[in-house]
Amino acid sequence: GMIEVVRLVGDVIYTAAADGYVKTWSFASVNDAEPGEDSIVVLVEPIAELLITKANDVPVSVKSVVMTQPDHWLVQDEDGALVRVELTETGAPSTSEQLVSFHAGAITGLEAFTTSDHAVTCGADGTVRCFDYVGKRELFSVKSCAPASTNSLLPSHVDRTGRCVIAGYDDGVVRVLRRCADGWRLVDCVKPHRDEVTTTAYSPNGRTLATGSVDGAVFFLSTPGKGIDLEPIGFVTAPGPVSVVTWSPCGTKVLVGCETGDIVEVPAPETHDASHTFEIACETTKYVFDRPRPTA
Repeated sequence: GMIEVVRLVGDVIYTAAADGYVKTWSFASVNDAEPGEDSIVVLVEPIAELLITKANDVPVSVKSVVMTQPDHWLVQDEDGALVRVELTETGAPSTSEQLVSFHAGAITGLEAFTTSDHAVTCGADGTVRCFDYVGKRELFSVKSCAPASTNSLLPSHVDRTGRCVIAGYDDGVVRVLRRCADGWRLVDCVKPHRDEVTTTAYSPNGRTLATGSVDGAVFFLSTPGKGIDLEPIGFVTAPGPVSVVTWSPCGTKVLVGCETGDIVEVPAPETHDASHTFEIACETTKYVFDRPRPTA
């Protein structure tokens, strides 16, 4: 992996990399290394090496190392963990212990459960995390290959247990996760979009899910399984990248807001013949707001 840290301490060089290894080298051996007549490369063997691990013995992807204390190092993991590495009496690194875990990058969603003292967050690092905000600790998380862009709780009329979360991702995927005692359980997964999912909204009767995306589509999915068992109905094209979707109280129309400033009203389909295309041809109503301009 990429070398992220190079430090000279006395006559010893320390290097740390994204593969999780910290290696020590003799400065004299590196400084005095000379290539042969037919080569420009010199192979120098390290004095020692140590694999730093975090929770569940997963290797750390080292981003930086704080080496100011005589008895330990602090290692920053690229995926959002802080690890303490104990030093021996000779100053050599030995055992490692994860201290805390957090998002690596922007937090893109935050919701508090209404039925328990838990909160859920999602982030650009692709993780969806569950926190006990009374105990002030993270309980568990799940990581996907794509950044998570939005998350929301399923409405109470859809999920009576109050434990399900719907999360959208940058690759257009939507996942429904259920909070269990020992972690997240994936209960449904669909890919209605080709770009970042920005918003999700269930209809008032809970039978339809609408999702919006940067790709400019509002996709409708039926939910016969009370918020899960998502089945695609079709999509309507908006005037621009979709930033917000909200249902009318009667559940027959959807109001769509776009990053371009456009606002359109779309009829919500109950069924659609998708044998040829998922695109739904329908009449939309565009709202234009005339802002009053200040007079001189």
